[in-house]
Amino acid sequence: MPKPPVKLIVSDVDGTLADSRKRLPPGFPEAVRKLRARGIPFVIASGRQHYNVLKTFDAVRDDILVLPENGALLIDGEEAYFTNPIPDEEIAAILAAIAPIPTAQPMLAGVRAIYLRPGSERATADVARYYERRVVAPDAFERAKDDTICKIAVYDDESSARNLAPALAGFSDRLSIALSAENWIDIMNKGVNKGSGLLRILERLGVKPEECMAFGDYDNDIPMLRICGESYAMANATDAVKAVCRHVAPSNDDDGVMRVLRREFPFLRE
Repeated sequence: MPKPPVKLIVSDVDGTLADSRKRLPPGFPEAVRKLRARGIPFVIASGRQHYNVLKTFDAVRDDILVLPENGALLIDGEEAYFTNPIPDEEIAAILAAIAPIPTAQPMLAGVRAIYLRPGSERATADVARYYERRVVAPDAFERAKDDTICKIAVYDDESSARNLAPALAGFSDRLSIALSAENWIDIMNKGVNKGSGLLRILERLGVKPEECMAFGDYDNDIPMLRICGESYAMANATDAVKAVCRHVAPSNDDDGVMRVLRREFPFLRE
């Protein structure tokens, strides 16, 4: 049977659309505009804060849809139309579990900002890369109580998989825990991930999952990739990502997303 036409494209950013130097591929803004003109929306799905996504994609901020914070909230323009706040008692339990790990720095990601206490230089630099609006203060977690906290992000100076995942394993029955990078792990409410967020977008737009094309590289992309008819793992993706995808795209440093798009949509070569 013929494949359904692609009516929506969704891509992760870091390790997928952006190269190792965090640069977007040449020709991307023009491609997004051409796709939109043909009625094909482009969704940016990221663990990043939505303010950071809008800054990074400023050239096409009015032409993209944003699925930030690993699906924990959804943004239309500057307004959040869906949030999934983590209960205060769960936030307290996670912070207590992380406290004995000297290399870990927890952060509370809200609708308005991310909240963290002063920490290591490496953590501070990485947070600035992915979170545009930050509250860094000794009493940051107290200030966070005035915001809606949808995600707990934890940075580990050594390895999120080695140091953080074992400490958080006991929460997996009631919270969603996703390794999002070598030094990052994200905690959301159970069932919250890029896949659940994408399904909400599809329902809003009237698009079927089999009509979607998706690109990803890390384990937090798996729920999103599983539901899309045309799923692409980057050549630099983890083995777990490659195992769930129908195709493999060239690496993020080899312009992989754009090469696939130009192959599949001839009008992008014009």
